[in-house]
Amino acid sequence: MDKIEQLLEEGKEIYQKQKAPRDTEFRLTRKLNEIPTRKNRKRMFQLASVIAVLFLSFVLIQYPALAYFGKKIVGFDEVVTNTIADLQDQGLGQPIGETYTFSDGYVLTINGILSDENQTQIYYTLEKEDGSKLDNEWYEVFMPQDIKGFFTNNYIKSVVSDINADETVVKGAMVTEQPNPFAKKLTLTFDEETFNGNWNSHEVTFPYDANKALATSFKSNINKEIEVSRGTITFEGMIATPSSTVISGSADVRNLSRVENPFQGVHLLADGEKLDILSMGTSTGIFGQSFELKFDALPESAENITLSVESFVGYKELNQQVALPNRFPEEFTLDGHQLKLLSIEETEEYIEMRIQTEEDVLLEDVTLKGKEEVELVTTVRQTYEETSDGIMKDRTLQFPKVSSLESMHIGGVHYRKSYNKVIEVLK
Repeated sequence: MDKIEQLLEEGKEIYQKQKAPRDTEFRLTRKLNEIPTRKNRKRMFQLASVIAVLFLSFVLIQYPALAYFGKKIVGFDEVVTNTIADLQDQGLGQPIGETYTFSDGYVLTINGILSDENQTQIYYTLEKEDGSKLDNEWYEVFMPQDIKGFFTNNYIKSVVSDINADETVVKGAMVTEQPNPFAKKLTLTFDEETFNGNWNSHEVTFPYDANKALATSFKSNINKEIEVSRGTITFEGMIATPSSTVISGSADVRNLSRVENPFQGVHLLADGEKLDILSMGTSTGIFGQSFELKFDALPESAENITLSVESFVGYKELNQQVALPNRFPEEFTLDGHQLKLLSIEETEEYIEMRIQTEEDVLLEDVTLKGKEEVELVTTVRQTYEETSDGIMKDRTLQFPKVSSLESMHIGGVHYRKSYNKVIEVLK
């Protein structure tokens, strides 16, 4: 028996031992007490039946069906991963077919939904009622906002769409969190921008069946830390489902936001093979910074699962003085990082210094020195250029005016640093 099968078997044993929470009886009793007392034996029998159904639903809803065979969700291969497409081919998910017709002739169809603990994907089609070519601004017709239902209020996290060659049909997939398992109907709220610039809000309601959701394959506590230049990353847990694998954790890193996509150097490997990264996100709350990394689904045959932190945001203190040249461009080296001064110009408000560095390099504590020392005000006009040395970042630094310029002081540099550290998740 391989490791995945063993974990699935352990999960089955845990499920079979599940009991309803202790307060279930209290909550059901409280609801009964709110109903006026009637001396009707038939009524009491009906209430007892309702209690039994609620109790069974509470227990069984926690282990949704693994499969749903019947009508398939088809035609969305261009907007989903190969893993999701394979699940749809197996007949998994819930076909829907609910439509909404706009006053201007557009028709929105909610085709189906595929849901598990890691994500819920809602598939839709947008076309005109008469089948004609869509307007150039078709993307302004349908802008999904959130999903609501019984104890469900989830924002739409992302949308992927694709228009056909004839430009008559758009197919898309919205990603949100899993609805509450007791929700029977879901309402999608979406906005439409009209030709005169106004906004209209619309709703479409469709059925939801939690028993057609996919079961979680297994969960694993990681609880391991990796030290980086300015703090610590803690990998807390992993949830593996048929559609994806989510790694969650927290980051006590002071310069986390100083490079774009700081977690792009973190990889999940199954038997030494990297899984595709689907999304990455960070958030800040009262307990600090948290992150969620979503990868493709684990292979069923995986024996060894590891996390590799190849690179992450780093920092190097410099306190380096750079003499300002008379001619441009001029290149300098900052502890192994290339800095190119492209120009210095004076405007009505600022001294503007145009510089170029590697893509993931950000300067800190930058000042100009002349008769006095002035601090950086802001950075503007940032662009990227692909060169023989890689992708370079071009931007303009704006400083207050100062006379007799001599040098620039650079306190430190943020950059993408190599760490090459590995965490064993399952072996």
